[in-house]
Amino acid sequence: MRGAKTAGREALSTVLFVVDTNVVVAGLITAEAEAPTACILDAMLAGRLRFFLSEELLAEYRAVLLRPKIAKLHALLPAEIDEILVRLASGAVVREPEGSPIGSRGDRHLVALLAVETGALLVSGDARLLSKVTPRGRSPRELVMGRAKP
Repeated sequence: MRGAKTAGREALSTVLFVVDTNVVVAGLITAEAEAPTACILDAMLAGRLRFFLSEELLAEYRAVLLRPKIAKLHALLPAEIDEILVRLASGAVVREPEGSPIGSRGDRHLVALLAVETGALLVSGDARLLSKVTPRGRSPRELVMGRAKP
């Protein structure tokens, strides 16, 4: 997609992640190819990042990417968004969580999804959410800089 950064590549290939919607959106709208969120999205699309998602999380990715203010930033057509989401889904492990323990509806779902895999980590730009899942949360910068191990 943008010529992904190689820092942290080993970490990207060995740990299983849940990727928050804010990371996918930021990766798509940033103009900086070396931004951590762009590197993560590129790694997801290229199969260098092991990640899992649920139908609900994939639907959230789509809904947020199609919001008018965000659509104006990325300037992609709905069909182009769908193509990206199909590529993401084809490279993901699909899991459906059972409960949703804490936070807002979206946060609860992410935490529940994280609970599906014992060694998985959450990558998010939301510091409040990351504090709730400590030590299993990483910022995009931490992930790209190689601090992905639990």
